[in-house]
Amino acid sequence: MADATTIGLLRVAVRAESGRTLAHKLAVEAMLASADLRLPGLSPAAVLIVDRLSVPAGRSLALRSGVRIDPAWERAARATMASLYRRAARPWDSPAPPDCPAVLFRDEAELLACLALDISQGRADARWWWRSYGRRWGNLARGVLPDVLQAWPRALPAAFRLLHERGQAEPVLRALSSGQSRQTLGAICSAYGVAAPKLAVQGPAQPVAASTAGVAEPAGPISYEAPWRVWLPASAWTAALAPESVCLLGVALTMAHAPAVAQTVVFREAVERWWRQQSAARGQQTLLAQPGSLRPAADRPDAGTQASGNAFTPSPRHKSPSAWHPADGHAATPGEEVQPLASPRGQPDPPQPSVTEHRRGRTVDMSATSPGAVVDPDEFTGTPLKLEPAQAASHASLADTLAGGIATELGGVLFLLNVMQRLDLPGCFEADWRLASQIGPWGVLDLLARGLLSELPTFPQVGNSQNLTADPLWFALAAIDGRRTDELPGGATTMPDRLNIPAGWARWLDAGGNGAGQAEIASPSLATTTRTVAPLAGPLLTGVSRDLCIWLAYVTPLLRTILSRALGEECEVYSCLLLRRGQLYVTSSHIDLVMPLANVSLPVRVAGLDFDPGWLPAFGRVVRFHYE
Repeated sequence: MADATTIGLLRVAVRAESGRTLAHKLAVEAMLASADLRLPGLSPAAVLIVDRLSVPAGRSLALRSGVRIDPAWERAARATMASLYRRAARPWDSPAPPDCPAVLFRDEAELLACLALDISQGRADARWWWRSYGRRWGNLARGVLPDVLQAWPRALPAAFRLLHERGQAEPVLRALSSGQSRQTLGAICSAYGVAAPKLAVQGPAQPVAASTAGVAEPAGPISYEAPWRVWLPASAWTAALAPESVCLLGVALTMAHAPAVAQTVVFREAVERWWRQQSAARGQQTLLAQPGSLRPAADRPDAGTQASGNAFTPSPRHKSPSAWHPADGHAATPGEEVQPLASPRGQPDPPQPSVTEHRRGRTVDMSATSPGAVVDPDEFTGTPLKLEPAQAASHASLADTLAGGIATELGGVLFLLNVMQRLDLPGCFEADWRLASQIGPWGVLDLLARGLLSELPTFPQVGNSQNLTADPLWFALAAIDGRRTDELPGGATTMPDRLNIPAGWARWLDAGGNGAGQAEIASPSLATTTRTVAPLAGPLLTGVSRDLCIWLAYVTPLLRTILSRALGEECEVYSCLLLRRGQLYVTSSHIDLVMPLANVSLPVRVAGLDFDPGWLPAFGRVVRFHYE
């Protein structure tokens, strides 16, 4: 949908009957295909739907095949479009009047959230802006909702996040059957490149299946917390939903908040354990509900109880979500208070923020984060985003600011995404440093940029690194990563004593291409201890933990070497790559960097660093670079 102009119905007035031929229709189509109706300053991810566009009054077009459309007609059409854009309603922010001339959505996720909500509540057919979508599916009755959701699997987690934050996810979930929820979950997992959790269909009195690893569940009282509880705490309304619906929403919210966590095997196995427990509880509940059962209703599983042996005993209600139990299965004994959000073994408990703080609820202790990797988790920790009314308004204002575009001098920092993809960052440091699980890919991008720019020489257009500390890029990266805008990545993260450069970096560090890089990787200079490395310093790194500054001091020179060799020795990394003036647009599903056409750099293009990364599952966003 991005960067595309679609016309639902075109009416053309012709002066003669001869104009109504197939050749003339094809000529009109070709001429309109060459027209550029995009509006300057409008986010590339935004979706503007116009009811009716009549342009230009009193102007005619000569229909000639192979001829570009008249520039004067194009300018008039764009001016009319701009007028409609200024009057456009925003259905996600407030109800749009039926007679509004246009509606605007910040991105596909916002559009999908609005469309799904309208379909689930039976009002989509009455709104003109969904007319073209109705033609696509034949109608917009509740029965087409699964097809609509599965048509945008990449945007679906962000859409569910928007709905959940507004308290409007329930009607959408209730409009899906159990089978449709499973299919939608499968579509999301496929889009993110991970295997869908196995949600076996259990009979009401069937025994619980063995785990996916072929090992039976431990005997005795076990209660597995939902692995998404940080973002979807148990509540009365979720308890009333079908387990398939809760699972769909929980996985979608995890994908939206922490895609790197949701793509691990440990998360999928935790989902499957939770599902088997739910299946067993439903089977037991069915038996207790049979005639002759004398168990009081208050003691049944649907009344807030947990399994304990062959009987159900009431479960204490916790105001905070408890820890994600490890694979070996720890169960709370009756009356035992489960500690909320325990830290990984060997690490102190972090200070718990107040519920009004906007913090990233994402940390999982694991030994690998790549999709399909087998990991051994300890605990799942994090803090959900809970905003007071005043802060919710500021959160919406932040979203508006980022979606409307911010000017940055450091747009080239996003080119490092292509470098991270090639070097397997941050996954290649996960085994020792746990960068992917504790800091996340967006936090690592932030750190790498700070490290590369920490020794920036003075340039006339931006000054030095001190001048760049206030660049809006850092503000945007923190918001994307789910941190407070004044919070640096990593926090008080501590790292191991050993520094090892991944072997996969060898060919990038081998300048001659003769295999010498393998010898370099094995040399002491690329495998050392943190005691021998002085931490990197500079204005951009003030507040970053000492351990991360040591990691940056070790990795940054190697990364600069890789970039210099890719760009050519005559191309300076700072000015040629990182210092790029542009307009950055950030929405819940897209990141777009718009730069002047004069900013195209041949060395950067030859190295493939300014190619569109496109859909990045580990980052949970579509990232695109535009030259205009």
